[in-house]
Amino acid sequence: MGKGKRTRLQNAGRKEEMRRQQQQQQQRRRRNRIIGISIGAVVAVAAIGFGTKYAIDQQRLQSGDDLRATIMLESENYQVTGTMMSVYTNSLYQSYVSQYGQYLSYLGLDTTKSLKDQEYTADQTWFQYLTSSAETNAKKYLVLAEAAKEAGVSLTDGEIDNIEKGLEGTDPSYYGVGVNEEDVKEALLLQGLAVKYENMMKNGMTYTDDEAEKYYEENKNDFLSCDTLTYTFSYSDDDSDKDAMSRKEAQVAANGLAACTDEESFTKWLEDYLKENSDEELSEDDLKSKLDACKSTLSYTEGDETSEWAFGDDAAVGQTHVAEDTDAKTFKVTMLLSLPARSEATTVDVRHILLTADRYGSDDKAKAKAEELLDEWKNGDATEESFAELAGAWSEDGGSSLNGGLYTYVTEGSMVEAFNDWCFDSSRKAGDTGIVKTDYGYHIMYYVGRTTPQWEATAFTALQSSDYSDKYDSLSDTYTVTAYEDRFDSIPSIT
Repeated sequence: MGKGKRTRLQNAGRKEEMRRQQQQQQQRRRRNRIIGISIGAVVAVAAIGFGTKYAIDQQRLQSGDDLRATIMLESENYQVTGTMMSVYTNSLYQSYVSQYGQYLSYLGLDTTKSLKDQEYTADQTWFQYLTSSAETNAKKYLVLAEAAKEAGVSLTDGEIDNIEKGLEGTDPSYYGVGVNEEDVKEALLLQGLAVKYENMMKNGMTYTDDEAEKYYEENKNDFLSCDTLTYTFSYSDDDSDKDAMSRKEAQVAANGLAACTDEESFTKWLEDYLKENSDEELSEDDLKSKLDACKSTLSYTEGDETSEWAFGDDAAVGQTHVAEDTDAKTFKVTMLLSLPARSEATTVDVRHILLTADRYGSDDKAKAKAEELLDEWKNGDATEESFAELAGAWSEDGGSSLNGGLYTYVTEGSMVEAFNDWCFDSSRKAGDTGIVKTDYGYHIMYYVGRTTPQWEATAFTALQSSDYSDKYDSLSDTYTVTAYEDRFDSIPSIT
């Protein structure tokens, strides 16, 4: 074979091999593309599956369907669902937010983080603490609702309607994820029935003057108080602190004030001291404010040095006492202005119906409604009982509406000014009515009477509290409540 032909055959063989290799590479690329497309399709399907599941889970969470179908606590005739439990839990949370506001951080509560991720104590998260407190409340509602049912007690149509009116315009999300208006209503109706029956139980517990006197004699120090003048001198052990008094200087000043023998000399000594030692000139108003702040009422505290002195057998008006607190680095000077005694000031019982501009749209409309309701009552049988029914059906005061608007043993100065002034008007007599405007709204007033001295009211309240506690313990033994605590964590955190 000649060299040229052999070369041509070799070239032809290499070309054939190259074509074969190219075909194999193309087949591999095609196969890889098919495999890649298949894997991509699987991943895409999986992604779609996960996305769909997430969307469905979120939809169910937002709807509250699963939570609503979950029983958290139950008694024989009543249940607390997951959404109702969310209402009770988040009501407590919202109370914290409302009460402490900007100071929540001092409690260790961050409203931007999940309650389930924040420690309340070393052993408990904020979520666990709130649900535990809500569980205690829910158990109480169930026990009292069962007792009410057996006693034939229920909410009236007016009371139910009043609860429903209170929900108008309310955003259910305030009470948690997935909660709707019907959930809030169910929670409040159960709570309302419990509160109504609790009030009925307490109102039925009455006591004689002799029982009050006996309780007083057995617990005398709980009732006694005395008027005092008190001023505290602070000192520092740090010699470099030139602005602070030394211990010796504070002691000398305290002993100087303690040498005074009556209210007038005590006040004059302190007035001169404040003027001389103030960093800037004090106005008459500033000085009066500082002196007024020295007046206080002292109650008995076992083990407290000043308290033990004031309540001792040898105490006398005009006497002074100096108490040093080495931890706080202070000397406290106290003068007795009166000997310990029980308060004989009379208290009043009053009913009221609160109407607010929030519900009626304006002050004028709330006032007009108050006048309409009062006229309606006057044109009826105009009794205390009918006024109580009206309060249950219309009052927006959650603390008294289910007790017929009743506040008992009201002490002078304990209510807002206009309310207080109406109640303690010297001309007031039983059965008086009127309308009072306060920052809360318009109050339709009904004066029950003024008969009970403050000390006796305190005794009656203490006796009632003890007897109610015993009665409730008996009811809780009678009516079984089952709590499914392992389900509580299914409640979404509101934050």
